Amino acid sequence: DETIRLWEVHTGLCLQVFNAHTGDISCVRFHKYGNLAVSSSGDGTCKIWDLKGGQCKTLRGHSQEVVDTEFSYAGWLVASGSEDGTARIWDTVTGGCTAIMIGHMAGVCRVAFSADDVELVTGSADMTCRVWRVETGECLQVLSGHRGVVLASYNADASMILTISKDNTCRIWCRDKYNKSLLEYVCEYIVQNHSLKHSLLMSDHFPPSLITTLTATERRLNNIVSPPESSARRAISVGEVGLGGFSSDEEADSDEDYLDM
Repeated sequence: DETIRLWEVHTGLCLQVFNAHTGDISCVRFHKYGNLAVSSSGDGTCKIWDLKGGQCKTLRGHSQEVVDTEFSYAGWLVASGSEDGTARIWDTVTGGCTAIMIGHMAGVCRVAFSADDVELVTGSADMTCRVWRVETGECLQVLSGHRGVVLASYNADASMILTISKDNTCRIWCRDKYNKSLLEYVCEYIVQNHSLKHSLLMSDHFPPSLITTLTATERRLNNIVSPPESSARRAISVGEVGLGGFSSDEEADSDEDYLDM
């Protein structure tokens, strides 16, 4: 209905309705201090909302639906990804666009900042992820190899990126020990339940329980400090990961809830 509602978690009461978009709402994210929220919409805009006063600041520049949006960790910037194939960085104070990321050949469906706000990773329907320098919009690296729409997320210290795709695989990429600006492909896991893909859209970083499970699977993976061979391919069930509370309308490819080595 093109509205955003703020709810009290404990009582279930609707505290406020925000109504300014003219298209379906695709994403809403809170600022880390909880006083602001940013939304994206099929109307091609993002809006930064003052949750107390209800006023909004409109971020205009995309030519098609904005699919995903996210605050930076410091809170001064917003990233947006659009069906127009671009990602943009916005100043939360002025509402101005500070950088445009051009390079994807299809819509951008995921944007995620590194914890230091130096980099942005984007996932796209062109089956690639790209790593960008936030300040300049320069593309630092293309992460390719998936065979479907890709989502991506950093771990807490930005030493790794997890990419996960509609091809039912997730890939782990680690920083090159000699060149920290580059990421190396480490291994691929087969995802036997689609809800893990959706959980990435709900979290700032990929879940620590995922790393625990991968470590248990490899038994001697040492929390991925010593990565397996690049050709390694494993299977993982979300039931093992413990991501309760996230659901998907898609059916899993397998009903098995065990790891198949």
